[in-house]
Order: sequence, then structure tokens, then C-alpha cells
Amino acid sequence: MAEGRLFTDNMDWDIPCWFDGKSIPCPDKMEYQQEHGPNIDCRRRCKLYKQINVAISNCGQPNTKKFLIDLELQKIDAKAFLRLNEIKENIIHWVEKGSNLYLTSDNIQTGKTTWALKILYRYITTICFQIPFTINGYYLYLPELLFKLKDYEFKKSEEFKQLDTILKYCPLIIWDGINTQTLTPQEQSTLGIYLNKRDLEGLSNIFIGKNLTEDDLNIMVGPVLAQRLNIMEHINFKAKSYRGF
Repeated sequence: MAEGRLFTDNMDWDIPCWFDGKSIPCPDKMEYQQEHGPNIDCRRRCKLYKQINVAISNCGQPNTKKFLIDLELQKIDAKAFLRLNEIKENIIHWVEKGSNLYLTSDNIQTGKTTWALKILYRYITTICFQIPFTINGYYLYLPELLFKLKDYEFKKSEEFKQLDTILKYCPLIIWDGINTQTLTPQEQSTLGIYLNKRDLEGLSNIFIGKNLTEDDLNIMVGPVLAQRLNIMEHINFKAKSYRGF
């Protein structure tokens, strides 16, 4: 059993179709194909394609993750896959509730980021038609963010102003690498300010990290953030690497 890509390649098309497959059926494409044949370039004629393209391009995802690899389900992680798929299929309700997820693994390269982005992309491609040209979902790598925030010049820039607004008000954020380095007291405080603000706004978060013991988590992120992670829904992958499938 494989969890396919959100954006799939169709052999009859020169480009990946945002609507191809089960994720978001596109009646406009089907109608156009019936009238003009199977060859259609969404980039040239489809306003919805352009709208989704803008939304995905602005969500901060790594270039290597725009098109997601397939993950072959291993029995040991069956419950985890099923729960993540359930979240993805009900993502609008999940975000409206202000839900949070702590996604970890016992080993590296097990598909944590891929799964989180599948959920993020589903939310963005669904909500962007209701709230167009707004950043509704965002991915960030926490160690990189914390490094940037130490730069005084960066904090005076327009980029920081935009990022600050995203961190405070974006409906869904992926915080990758949440416990991959030991946070200083200042970093714990900075992160805590943003997360407390998001709590007050009822916004959703997906935290990605290593599966650590409670004591090790306290050491890495501090007791306040550790407690926050410990009380939210926790999904852990136990299998070896999924890469290469």
C-alpha cells in the first residue's frame, strides 16, 4: 500500500497537473479535454492552477519537497499512516479546531517531513479557493529560523516583518527540527512567545523531530516546550528508512 503524491505526473501531459488524481478533481479540465482533446497546458489557461501555484510557492517548502516521494507502508507503522491520512482527509476541520501534532521517528529519513507536507499541501490547495492569495500554510526549518533571528539586520528587514506576521497568524505551520539541537534560554523564550500567541489565536501546528525520552526532550527544548509537546497528539514512526521506494 502506497500513499501517493499530492501532485502526480501524468504521462500524457508535459507538466504535473495540480488536479490530477484523487486529491482535487478538476471539472474544468475534464470539460476542456472533452472539447479539445487530452493535451492541455494548465499553466497557460487555468486560473485555478495559477492560484494554487502561487499558494504552494509561498508556503516556504524546500525545493526538494515540491513533488513528494511515495512512501511504501510498512506494517509496523500502519496505525501511524492511517491516522495521518485521516488528518489529511479532514484537514479543514482539524485546522479549524486549532489542532496540534508532534510527529517523530525512531530512525532518520522515515517520511516525517513528507507526511507533514502532504497534510500542508492538502490544506493549502483546499483553502486557497476560499481565501485566495493569502499564506494559509507555511513550512519552516526551526534551526534556520533561530539562526536568522539572531541577525540584527535581518530583524530590521521587510522579510522579517512578513515572517513575523506568518508566525503569529498563519493557520497552519510546520516546525521542522523542533528538537534537533539544544535550545538556549533565549531561543526557548523567542519560540515560546510565538507559540503562546498562536495558542491564543487558536492556530494549528505540526512539530517534527526525533523520538526522545522525556528527560532528553527537557534538555533539548526546555521544560515548557517539552510539556507542550508531551500533551499534544504524538505520532511516532518505528520503521527503518522509507526512502528509495
